[in-house]
Amino acid sequence: MTREQKEAKARYIDIVMRETWGNDDGMRKHYEKTLFTAVELSSGYLIPIEKSSIKKSFCFGYSLSRYDTEDYDRANEQAEHAAKSVDYFIAENLKAVDDYIANFEDMGNRRYIQVIRTHYNRAPKNTVIKCIDWVKDWEYNEYTEEQKAEKKLLSEADKQIIIEALKAERDDFIKRLQAYLKRYGLSKINTWSYWQDV
Repeated sequence: MTREQKEAKARYIDIVMRETWGNDDGMRKHYEKTLFTAVELSSGYLIPIEKSSIKKSFCFGYSLSRYDTEDYDRANEQAEHAAKSVDYFIAENLKAVDDYIANFEDMGNRRYIQVIRTHYNRAPKNTVIKCIDWVKDWEYNEYTEEQKAEKKLLSEADKQIIIEALKAERDDFIKRLQAYLKRYGLSKINTWSYWQDV
């Protein structure tokens, strides 16, 4: 993590504690543990970038049909593969952050737009602590002017700032995954198959 990222994280935590949580040491420790950094947008707003969580449990469903033994076998083979494959473990763990980055990068084919809104209900109205919401474009077009003032559109420049921070978090997450594998290997991976509703 760069010095700038550390400073942004500390600033975010100080502000959110002062505005929302007060002297709650448990919440401060929570943010210090779960927050990767915060990014400052051109407006001065701070957006949190949380650390990705390491996923260790993987389940695979098979159909309800008692006659479909191929689906049952497939689910169990996938569970067995997941328990033994480092590549699967890494790919599955990176999927959420990769999808999140892709959502920001490829909005041209989607009918959603990003708006900036206040992160906490108890936060002061003028807080700089914000988060991103995903809104359908037609819903945003029906907002009143007051609603649009409360939920501002995310600019392209600010979108790029967020994407860069997410990519930095992804790089950090890969290092954490490698450290985890070095320490535990796949010994703590939990996989199973289950009879799913279809």
